[in-house]
Amino acid sequence: MKIFQASLICYDGADCLINGDCAECSGVACIRLQSFKIDHNHAVAFTCLPYATRPYQLEPSGCHVSRTGDGEVCICYEHDYCNNIRQPISRSIFLLMLFALIFPFL
Repeated sequence: MKIFQASLICYDGADCLINGDCAECSGVACIRLQSFKIDHNHAVAFTCLPYATRPYQLEPSGCHVSRTGDGEVCICYEHDYCNNIRQPISRSIFLLMLFALIFPFL
């Protein structure tokens, strides 16, 4: 397990990106929770994992569907705000892959 030297600055709040009223918190990791249920008041919530969790075995970085299947949990240890968990494929990589698929048929 990686030893964390510095804290991450994370968003804190529910639907705060939509409302523009995000607070900040600092901790060992940033967490993003997204609800799949339409009857919940908030679709997305952000928070930070406190420093006190460092001694424990933590969840791996990345996104996964919750055990109940009603939401997605994203945990990031190296990217502030959990914004960089799912990065889109860059255009150059896409074009390279497309060329590799077409080239054998030319």
